[in-house]
Amino acid sequence: MIGQTISHYKILEKLGEGGMGVVYKAQDTRLDRLVALKFLPEHLLYDPTAKARFIQEAKGASAINHPNITTVYEIDEVQGKSFIAMELIEGKSLKTLIEEKEFPINKVIDIAIQICEGLNKAHRAGIVHRDIKSDNILIDKDGNVYFVSEWRPAWRKDFVQIPAGHCPYKTKKGIEKQVHNELREETGMDAKKITKLISFAPSARMNYKLHLFLAQDLFDSYKDPD
Repeated sequence: MIGQTISHYKILEKLGEGGMGVVYKAQDTRLDRLVALKFLPEHLLYDPTAKARFIQEAKGASAINHPNITTVYEIDEVQGKSFIAMELIEGKSLKTLIEEKEFPINKVIDIAIQICEGLNKAHRAGIVHRDIKSDNILIDKDGNVYFVSEWRPAWRKDFVQIPAGHCPYKTKKGIEKQVHNELREETGMDAKKITKLISFAPSARMNYKLHLFLAQDLFDSYKDPD
């Protein structure tokens, strides 16, 4: 596909590939800018479920306007090829950066805050990310964090329903205590480090799943200044 022109996009190079898409760097010949094009894989072109999910992803991302979420420009189908045109982020995935070096605590906190701010904006718009992991988070050379792919409108099953009177963690302090205890079990980190990390952003305190995500990836890169 390299060198081909799809609609008004000239394909320049392949950037990556996953189960639900192949991403290329391309030149927008109309606006004279670089973009990222995500194509539905050929083996899924005629799968109605995969195609519907692909469209949902584009709609979900396009409904959010936030510095930490990549901008979707359009979705189209040309010659049977479905693709999403989006903002091109020149950087590396969080997973790659974690494998390359250790992060000091101030950098861990900065990345985590940006992740939380992006998720907070999406959740307020009724949009959830289906696959939060370090592979789907890009960081540019200036340290800006971006979520890519897998957004969709929230469904009822995305939320845990707790009967009235049966929630032992009604307050923010209670939720924070629960997060603290779970992180100690998951990571083995001492109480001082966990307290420092879970206090970095109000939105983060309320997001238990995100803390576990950070525990699995970012904590492995934590470099104690002591």
